[in-house]
Amino acid sequence: MLNYFFFFLIIFFFYLFLFFKKEKFFYLIFILFVVFFLCLNYFIIFFFYEFLIFPLLYWLKSNDYFLLRSVFFLFFFSVFFTFFFFFCILIFYFFNFKYLFLFIFIFFFFTFLFKTPLFPFFSWLLFLHVYSSTFASMILASFYLKLSAFFLIIVFYYFFNNIFFFFSILTILIVGIYLFFETNFKRIIALASIVHMSFSVIVLFLYFKFFFFFLIFIFFFIQFFHALCSSFLFFYFGSLIEFYFLKNFFFFYFNIQNLFYFNYLSIIFFYISIPFLYSFLIEFLFFKIFSFFLFLFFFIILFLSNIIFFFSFIKSYLFSFFLNTKNFIFHFMRICFFIFIYIFFYFFLF
Repeated sequence: MLNYFFFFLIIFFFYLFLFFKKEKFFYLIFILFVVFFLCLNYFIIFFFYEFLIFPLLYWLKSNDYFLLRSVFFLFFFSVFFTFFFFFCILIFYFFNFKYLFLFIFIFFFFTFLFKTPLFPFFSWLLFLHVYSSTFASMILASFYLKLSAFFLIIVFYYFFNNIFFFFSILTILIVGIYLFFETNFKRIIALASIVHMSFSVIVLFLYFKFFFFFLIFIFFFIQFFHALCSSFLFFYFGSLIEFYFLKNFFFFYFNIQNLFYFNYLSIIFFYISIPFLYSFLIEFLFFKIFSFFLFLFFFIILFLSNIIFFFSFIKSYLFSFFLNTKNFIFHFMRICFFIFIYIFFYFFLF
């Protein structure tokens, strides 16, 4: 009964705060986060998770066409998959039609792909990040996706299947190809967030597969540092974009030049798997758990994805120097040095 009391109390506060400043949603979202873990009922937790879309839609209100289209897809598919998922569960519960379990799994699987997000339902996240404000991008990356990650624990507890693992690997490879041709700041950060979420799904899948308790610590480690890094990246680049009104790599260099070179590379090295930083530590701990063949398989997957990340950033940055060749050779040698260090530690530190 206490769980239901908290549930209706939070709904009341939501509609009460709706008429005040939107900054109060920030405090509301943390209250919802606490209640999310207080509830022991699976349906109440799922309803809380779906209910959080409404404050998100309130934050993202705008007249931009692409943002409105993305919000529409987010709301429509979320309601569509969730409605039929609960509808099949109710029919299964009252009439005991065992063949409906397949439909329950299908709708729940698509809801999982859409909320995580994984291939092919990650385009809505890109448009939301690109066309929303800096504040909304920070909340979406640091809280909403993290809540989706914690919801994965419930997903794998009730619906454990190998198909989640294969879709996570497929998402990492496809998003890596996307990144190689991408030049928009916010889209690159959003795509990198999708890869980190996919890697979280892999870690959680292996935890429920092999019951290595150490993997759950790696999972929480990924979520904490990704929330920190992604929110900082969106704040940093969002502030620069709002100041210079530029979203493309090729024209950004001429506005901030050396300051941008220092800050850009330092943040990107912190975000991707450069040695001695958090992503590299996660992969190092992750590899030490498994046998040689599993180690080799995951090493190849993550190495290729991180190399694609690295060269996509370097490619976009190098192209800006072709427009200004004064210090091109010097900067090219420095970038080659960073690439050498990156490959050296990947192959020899293990």
